[in-house]
Amino acid sequence: MTINDFKTSLEESFSKRDTEIFLRAIKEDLLNDAFLSSNDELSETQQRILEDSVIALKTGTPIAYVTGWVHFYTLKLQVDQTVLIPRSETEELVDLILKENPALKEGSKILDVGTGSGCIALALNKHLPHCRMVACEKSEAAIDKAQKNSDRLNLKVEFECIDFLASASELDTPWDVIVSNPPYIEPIEKERMDPHVIMHEPHLALFTPENNGLVFYQAICDYALENLKPHGIVYLELNEFRSKEIESVFSSTGKFETVVYDDLRAKPRMLKATLI
Repeated sequence: MTINDFKTSLEESFSKRDTEIFLRAIKEDLLNDAFLSSNDELSETQQRILEDSVIALKTGTPIAYVTGWVHFYTLKLQVDQTVLIPRSETEELVDLILKENPALKEGSKILDVGTGSGCIALALNKHLPHCRMVACEKSEAAIDKAQKNSDRLNLKVEFECIDFLASASELDTPWDVIVSNPPYIEPIEKERMDPHVIMHEPHLALFTPENNGLVFYQAICDYALENLKPHGIVYLELNEFRSKEIESVFSSTGKFETVVYDDLRAKPRMLKATLI
């Protein structure tokens, strides 16, 4: 069998564009041969890998979980179903932070709340190696994955397994920057979501622990008021449908200057809140 045989099978369920994306990822990340010709005869091992991958894809498993890898802001990260798949919107958040803070001083402290795979913390650490980067996460499995990504990339992030809603006070303080892409989907919204996301991605990273989509934003705001350095900054990824409410959580304190940024699709997805 050849790659073309599997391509034909995939095109029964997916567009030609998606099929090309899937096959490119499989060749690079699972077969470890990005230049494998579509007409080359596959070994038994290669055939088995492709057969398993096609089955997984056709049952709705995201390609990142099929290959176990995702590219994120110049990094290649390992992922599995214990961590949320990093999205392009989160890359935009990282890009915003780096562009707005090119002159952070040596030893500046950055906290990533709800780090998951470690994508935000690791990307920031790579580009701001002179800063102290700390990342917290409730899931022990996610912390393990993030630490493995950090070790493999030879980056230096301090990971803390902490339930931020219950034990944020255990974290070191104060901070120059706090960043987070927190869970913001209420459990009652589950019915309206893509069933493949619900089936495969970790609910701890998707859903708030109660029917309050602002609970993490409020907790981060309260924590930041007490634990940011003067003129420190909070950067958050937003629920695009509740951006005004989230901004109000911070602006209503009278202690923050807030700005909401649109993503590349013109959706309000990022908040900057600077302590006045």
